[in-house]
Amino acid sequence: MPGDGSARRARVKGQVKTAIKEFIRLIDQIQPDKPAMRLQLDMAKDAGLDACKKLLRRIIQLDARAARLRERRDAARERLLTLLDDLASGAVLFPRPIGLPEVDPAKLDALFAELKSNDFPALAKRLSEVTAKQAEPIAYERYLVEEFFRKGSAILAEHLVREGRRPLPIEDEVQFLDKLRHHLAGNVHRVLRQQSNYQVTQEVAHEIDQTLVRTLRYLLHLLTMNPPRRLVLPMMGAAFDPTVHEAVPGRPQSGDVLVRATIFPGCITLDQPPRILSKAVVYTRELKQQPAT
Repeated sequence: MPGDGSARRARVKGQVKTAIKEFIRLIDQIQPDKPAMRLQLDMAKDAGLDACKKLLRRIIQLDARAARLRERRDAARERLLTLLDDLASGAVLFPRPIGLPEVDPAKLDALFAELKSNDFPALAKRLSEVTAKQAEPIAYERYLVEEFFRKGSAILAEHLVREGRRPLPIEDEVQFLDKLRHHLAGNVHRVLRQQSNYQVTQEVAHEIDQTLVRTLRYLLHLLTMNPPRRLVLPMMGAAFDPTVHEAVPGRPQSGDVLVRATIFPGCITLDQPPRILSKAVVYTRELKQQPAT
């Protein structure tokens, strides 16, 4: 989060200053009865203070260096996620796991419709209730879409590419999906605990898992079926395109309009020509025109 580095440095600096004050207090409690001992004590005090100040400077330098490394790491991670997001939404035919039954497109469409109309809205409403409505259900739905669909499809696409040389049997894919489910569910649990001070109960954890199982099953078929299908998941700040986007009721959908958040993804099949199966539901805002000078 922004400001974490400066807050941490201020906290460390305060702790070191407190330790220095305590050091001085303990030294001053010693009352030598000879001038020579007083001189030695003052010299030890000065040496200790000098060492503490050098240590403080070194801590601040190392912390600043660690902050720069974290920024580079985050930038590299963001580039990787962008690349994987482009890969997962592009016209790439991923290898299908050995033994994975062919899916009926109509059943896949039905599963997608259930996720859109029931699973995600119901889970978002549930999370809003258990966190004492610290956020509206639509905000939780946006978060769940980012976590489950965007991150889930990116991680799954990376896995399928890595294993493309030697497609894994379906048993190994099931094991990977189980690990991915635990990873994504853990992210949700952590965010709820840190931002809403809510400890996920077993009942709510089960509801999160159920939605994740169905979502990941959908994504696996989506990425590996032929002809391929892809999600329509516009990034924040993308231009609103009425051919593939559907604005939330009450939000602008004409003129200079930008996407602020994706409430639920759309779906496109990469036939020749491509066909829109479902538009992405997006939260929009109108781009204000700058006054002429």
